[in-house]
Amino acid sequence: MTELIGISLNDGLELLGKLTSEIIWYGKSLFLCAGCEQIFPNWRFYSTADEGFAEPTEKCRESSGRRVCLAFEPTTEVQSWAYENDAELLCPPRRLVRMIGNKQSLSSILHSAGVETIRSANYDKPDRRDAARIWAGFSHSPLVVQLPENNLTGMGTRLVTSQDELAQTLSEWSTSNLKISSYVFGNSLTVSGCVGPDATSVSGVSRQLVGLAPLTNIWGQHCGNQLLNGPTSTLDKCSYICKLVGDELRRRNFRGLFGLDLVQTQDNEIVVVEINPRIQSVTSLLNVAESETGLLPLPGVHILSFLLDSLSAYEHRSKKCLPLLSHMLLYAHESGRVRQVPSLGSYSLGDGILVKESSHCRLGLIGPGECVVWPFVRVGEPLVRGTKLAALQLRAPVVDDTNVLTAQARDWISALRLLFQIESEGHALV
Repeated sequence: MTELIGISLNDGLELLGKLTSEIIWYGKSLFLCAGCEQIFPNWRFYSTADEGFAEPTEKCRESSGRRVCLAFEPTTEVQSWAYENDAELLCPPRRLVRMIGNKQSLSSILHSAGVETIRSANYDKPDRRDAARIWAGFSHSPLVVQLPENNLTGMGTRLVTSQDELAQTLSEWSTSNLKISSYVFGNSLTVSGCVGPDATSVSGVSRQLVGLAPLTNIWGQHCGNQLLNGPTSTLDKCSYICKLVGDELRRRNFRGLFGLDLVQTQDNEIVVVEINPRIQSVTSLLNVAESETGLLPLPGVHILSFLLDSLSAYEHRSKKCLPLLSHMLLYAHESGRVRQVPSLGSYSLGDGILVKESSHCRLGLIGPGECVVWPFVRVGEPLVRGTKLAALQLRAPVVDDTNVLTAQARDWISALRLLFQIESEGHALV
């Protein structure tokens, strides 16, 4: 158990009710903000797959509050949409998001924050002729090679264990700038926070599932999270680092949700490997966990960080244990075309088969032996290897202390696979 720093649920909901006339979550899926729709006042979901948008509700017209748009990738599309629909877009500038998310900026940000990171170097379009020099410069030890862009879900990260593997990777990525780091073995963790105008809120820590078969066949691909409650020293270190980084991001004029990918080394040190200046998939678990422990979910804190001059005036500290929530993300192993997809809803597992129990997608309502399935693809959609197919959420652990999937988790995954059919060269594959 560790201390969470945020805004109390009651205070937060009261503030959102006073300051907003309508809160619109703009995105491809409700998944990332799931749980908010059950408690936030004036909440609406707009799917980018829909055409057009309804006029403001009567309540919105009558209210003196703001009509706000909640989005975490400030693209030209979402900026135009918000302007056309008279909604205030609450997200940091696109240029700033790109700069902070760029992996080549990480060392500079962490150094300014006083936070330890892994030994790394940035390279301007290296090719295979540079492999011997780079390999020797890192003492002939395993390396992690990364494309600088954020939000590649592991597709832009590779582990290389020899000079020949490094040369092959540099050849394939010869047109890109790269970040190359020493490989550090340890447990993958993540912590989420929100940068406010004068304070940084710190949410829960989770064990991060990375590159686990049978969820994915790509090394480094994020494939789930499991919320943690101990050991306390580890959680406290992660929370402290999150606050330091959040305070540094504020000095760089960033505001809103962010997350850190961390590694807990064999010496029990915590090092940061990536900053994600956006909402993370683990937020879908934290929304439920925070509300159940009396805190305003992070998307609500994000909104208030743009509407208030001070978050510290409403700061609330909670030491309640987070509920044990987890999710797994299933990816396509090969290219193909979707022929069958499970529908959104809650399912039970029996005799190796997932049986749909309800169309609701409320993680807070499911019990033992149940899950919520979130599909991310549609029938007829073409896929490439590494496409995210679905998320499966549980109120149960999915990995043990060594990050090995439990037997029950493997049963859930096998059953979920049976609900998909992906055709590749005339054969059904997932």
